[in-house]
Amino acid sequence: MPSTIAQVLGVGDVVGRPLLDVLVDYLRGRQLLLVLDNFEQVLAAATVADTLLRACPGLCVLVTSRAALQLRGEHEYPVPPLALPDSGRSFTPEALSQYGAVALFIERATAIKPDFVVTNANAPAVAEICARLDGLPLAIELAAARIRLLSP
Repeated sequence: MPSTIAQVLGVGDVVGRPLLDVLVDYLRGRQLLLVLDNFEQVLAAATVADTLLRACPGLCVLVTSRAALQLRGEHEYPVPPLALPDSGRSFTPEALSQYGAVALFIERATAIKPDFVVTNANAPAVAEICARLDGLPLAIELAAARIRLLSP
Protein backbone atom coordinates (compact mmCIF):
# COMPACT_ATOMS: atom_id res chain seq x y z
CA MET A 1 0.00 0.00 0.00
CA PRO A 2 2.76 2.55 0.64
CA SER A 3 3.83 2.30 -3.00
CA THR A 4 0.29 2.94 -4.23
CA ILE A 5 -0.12 5.98 -1.97
CA ALA A 6 3.30 7.29 -3.00
CA GLN A 7 2.48 6.85 -6.67
CA VAL A 8 -0.81 8.73 -6.39
CA LEU A 9 0.85 11.55 -4.44
CA GLY A 10 3.82 11.71 -6.80
CA VAL A 11 6.30 10.77 -4.09
CA GLY A 12 9.36 8.94 -5.37
CA ASP A 13 11.55 6.33 -3.75
CA VAL A 14 14.62 7.46 -1.82
CA VAL A 15 17.49 5.00 -2.00
CA GLY A 16 18.26 3.47 1.35
CA ARG A 17 15.05 4.62 3.09
CA PRO A 18 11.82 2.67 3.61
CA LEU A 19 9.04 4.12 1.48
CA LEU A 20 6.78 4.46 4.51
CA ASP A 21 9.34 6.77 6.13
CA VAL A 22 9.50 8.83 2.93
CA LEU A 23 5.71 9.11 2.94
CA VAL A 24 5.68 10.22 6.58
CA ASP A 25 8.22 12.95 5.80
CA TYR A 26 6.17 14.07 2.80
CA LEU A 27 2.85 14.14 4.66
CA ARG A 28 3.97 15.37 8.08
CA GLY A 29 3.63 19.10 7.35
CA ARG A 30 0.61 18.92 5.07
CA GLN A 31 -3.14 19.17 5.57
CA LEU A 32 -4.49 16.30 3.48
CA LEU A 33 -7.48 14.00 3.15
CA LEU A 34 -6.41 10.54 2.02
CA VAL A 35 -9.26 8.42 0.64
CA LEU A 36 -8.75 4.66 0.65
CA ASP A 37 -11.52 2.78 -1.13
CA ASN A 38 -12.42 -0.92 -0.84
CA PHE A 39 -10.02 -1.36 2.06
CA GLU A 40 -11.48 -4.76 2.95
CA GLN A 41 -9.27 -6.05 0.12
CA VAL A 42 -6.10 -5.04 1.99
CA LEU A 43 -7.02 -5.08 5.69
CA ALA A 44 -3.50 -6.15 6.62
CA ALA A 45 -2.35 -2.69 5.47
CA ALA A 46 -4.26 -1.02 8.32
CA THR A 47 -0.93 -0.69 10.10
CA VAL A 48 0.26 1.59 7.29
CA ALA A 49 -2.73 3.88 7.75
CA ASP A 50 -2.17 3.82 11.50
CA THR A 51 1.51 4.76 11.12
CA LEU A 52 0.66 7.66 8.80
CA LEU A 53 -2.10 8.94 11.08
CA ARG A 54 0.08 8.83 14.20
CA ALA A 55 3.01 10.59 12.52
CA CYS A 56 1.13 13.18 10.45
CA PRO A 57 -1.18 15.43 12.52
CA GLY A 58 -2.63 17.18 9.45
CA LEU A 59 -3.63 13.92 7.79
CA CYS A 60 -7.20 12.65 7.77
CA VAL A 61 -8.02 9.27 6.29
CA LEU A 62 -11.42 8.31 4.93
CA VAL A 63 -11.69 4.58 4.37
CA THR A 64 -14.49 2.69 2.68
CA SER A 65 -14.54 -0.92 3.76
CA ARG A 66 -16.88 -3.75 4.60
CA ALA A 67 -14.76 -4.42 7.68
CA ALA A 68 -13.49 -2.16 10.46
CA LEU A 69 -9.77 -1.42 10.60
CA GLN A 70 -9.67 -1.70 14.41
CA LEU A 71 -7.54 1.44 14.76
CA ARG A 72 -7.44 3.82 17.70
CA GLY A 73 -9.68 6.80 16.98
CA GLU A 74 -11.57 5.01 14.22
CA HIS A 75 -15.17 6.11 13.69
CA GLU A 76 -17.48 3.78 11.83
CA TYR A 77 -20.38 5.07 9.77
CA PRO A 78 -22.33 2.09 8.50
CA VAL A 79 -24.08 2.67 5.18
CA PRO A 80 -26.90 0.15 5.02
CA PRO A 81 -28.28 -1.10 1.72
CA LEU A 82 -31.21 0.81 0.26
CA ALA A 83 -34.67 -0.70 -0.10
CA LEU A 84 -35.11 -3.02 -3.09
CA PRO A 85 -38.20 -4.21 -4.94
CA ASP A 86 -39.13 -7.87 -4.56
CA SER A 87 -37.44 -9.93 -7.24
CA GLY A 88 -39.65 -11.67 -9.72
CA ARG A 89 -42.44 -9.08 -9.48
CA SER A 90 -43.14 -6.60 -12.20
CA PHE A 91 -43.56 -2.95 -11.31
CA THR A 92 -44.66 0.14 -13.11
CA PRO A 93 -41.92 2.76 -13.41
CA GLU A 94 -43.78 4.90 -10.85
CA ALA A 95 -44.05 2.07 -8.32
CA LEU A 96 -40.44 1.05 -8.89
CA SER A 97 -39.16 4.55 -8.19
CA GLN A 98 -40.57 4.36 -4.63
CA TYR A 99 -37.73 2.01 -3.62
CA GLY A 100 -34.62 3.75 -2.31
CA ALA A 101 -32.15 1.82 -4.46
CA VAL A 102 -34.07 2.51 -7.66
CA ALA A 103 -34.71 6.14 -6.74
CA LEU A 104 -30.95 6.65 -6.26
CA PHE A 105 -30.21 4.97 -9.59
CA ILE A 106 -32.73 7.20 -11.36
CA GLU A 107 -31.44 10.35 -9.64
CA ARG A 108 -27.81 9.65 -10.54
CA ALA A 109 -28.65 8.49 -14.07
CA THR A 110 -30.65 11.63 -14.84
CA ALA A 111 -27.83 13.79 -13.44
CA ILE A 112 -25.57 12.26 -16.08
CA LYS A 113 -28.09 11.85 -18.87
CA PRO A 114 -30.98 14.30 -18.34
CA ASP A 115 -33.24 12.53 -20.83
CA PHE A 116 -33.01 9.18 -19.00
CA VAL A 117 -36.38 7.82 -17.88
CA VAL A 118 -37.52 4.52 -16.51
CA THR A 119 -40.04 3.00 -18.89
CA ASN A 120 -42.05 -0.20 -18.88
CA ALA A 121 -39.40 -1.60 -21.23
CA ASN A 122 -36.33 -0.85 -19.10
CA ALA A 123 -37.90 -1.06 -15.61
CA PRO A 124 -37.06 -4.76 -15.13
CA ALA A 125 -33.41 -4.10 -16.06
CA VAL A 126 -33.17 -1.15 -13.66
CA ALA A 127 -34.66 -3.27 -10.86
CA GLU A 128 -32.24 -6.11 -11.67
CA ILE A 129 -29.22 -3.78 -11.63
CA CYS A 130 -30.16 -2.51 -8.18
CA ALA A 131 -30.82 -6.05 -6.91
CA ARG A 132 -27.52 -7.40 -8.24
CA LEU A 133 -25.76 -4.52 -6.50
CA ASP A 134 -27.48 -5.49 -3.22
CA GLY A 135 -28.88 -1.97 -2.84
CA LEU A 136 -25.42 -0.63 -1.97
CA PRO A 137 -25.40 3.13 -2.59
CA LEU A 138 -21.84 3.44 -3.90
CA ALA A 139 -22.27 0.52 -6.29
CA ILE A 140 -25.53 2.00 -7.57
CA GLU A 141 -23.85 5.40 -8.08
CA LEU A 142 -21.07 3.78 -10.09
CA ALA A 143 -23.49 1.76 -12.20
CA ALA A 144 -25.69 4.77 -12.91
CA ALA A 145 -22.63 6.69 -14.08
CA ARG A 146 -22.40 4.33 -17.05
CA ILE A 147 -25.84 5.26 -18.31
CA ARG A 148 -24.28 7.70 -20.78
CA LEU A 149 -22.65 4.76 -22.59
CA LEU A 150 -24.94 1.82 -21.84
CA SER A 151 -28.67 1.38 -21.54
CA PRO A 152 -29.94 -0.48 -18.47
